[in-house]
Amino acid sequence: MTATVVEFRPSRAERRLRGQGWQAQLGDLAGAEVTGRSLNLFAGGPRRRLRIRLKDGGEEVFVVNHVYEAAATVNSAIQAAQS
Repeated sequence: MTATVVEFRPSRAERRLRGQGWQAQLGDLAGAEVTGRSLNLFAGGPRRRLRIRLKDGGEEVFVVNHVYEAAATVNSAIQAAQS
């Protein structure tokens, strides 16, 4: 993450499964939160996931380490970009 962009880079294992990178301008983001687990093992399975909501109504969900801290970091960066 930079002062203007949040970016997700898939792990090597995810890239082998055709996982794609993702990035967005902080100004395009509405917020981040922790979302529940999934029954789908390829969607994070038993792990909680990071949901990033976009101002246009879209959302992206990521499996990340330290998900609560990641959500707080993204939300802080969004607030800083808006001020």
